[in-house]
Amino acid sequence: MRERGALIERKGEAIVANLTYSIACRETARLRALLNWPQDSIQPMTERRAKGPENILVATLRYEHVTEACVAFGRLGASAETVAEECAAEVTTYISGAHPINARLGDQLLLPMALGARAISSHASRRRICGRI
Repeated sequence: MRERGALIERKGEAIVANLTYSIACRETARLRALLNWPQDSIQPMTERRAKGPENILVATLRYEHVTEACVAFGRLGASAETVAEECAAEVTTYISGAHPINARLGDQLLLPMALGARAISSHASRRRICGRI
């Protein structure tokens, strides 16, 4: 795969568990403003089955050939707006790039590609493995 293809859908979900719903609402509002996405494309949600407090913001970009999920996690001391800004930065970086996959996935693909090409020591780093090919 060399290209993403046409953008089919973009959506976001701010999910909170055992935290106030307003956190998810603030995240969605800030993410919408930063990305200039339509009102109905990003939704706040609550998860009731979680055992502890949790917060995740996911922006999903579905293209013809690939789907990318950009994720930011809430954490102690980070405002809802900060979490949204982190997620928006990841979305913007991905959209502005020319590659169909993000850097983290690309890094994860290096090892299987190298293993398929040549038998190597299991103690070698991914980059060293690729250097051998």
